[in-house]
Amino acid sequence: MLTRRQLILRTALAAPLLTVANSLFAQGAAKLVAETDPVAKAIKYNKDATKAQRVDKPGTPAKDQICGNCVLYTKVGKVEGKEAGKCSMITGGMVTSAGWCTAWAKKA
Repeated sequence: MLTRRQLILRTALAAPLLTVANSLFAQGAAKLVAETDPVAKAIKYNKDATKAQRVDKPGTPAKDQICGNCVLYTKVGKVEGKEAGKCSMITGGMVTSAGWCTAWAKKA
């Protein structure tokens, strides 16, 4: 039977290993979402904002709207050679930081 001290020590040693393993697994599985993904298509996601038909939104001209400065975007790192992250609207993969969609909202 484990003592409380042994349990705490083993947990303290296992936690960093699980974190590293989870990070490596997540990076290996990460891929960019396809523009044909049903959700991406519904919100008109485009991997390259310069090719999207953006419109000015209050306080932000269309040319300044990219996923990288959207409140829904969380930076992850490089995916398939491009700067990418998670979007709370699109769960089917990562989005490029240079992308854009109609759900864009300015990050505070």
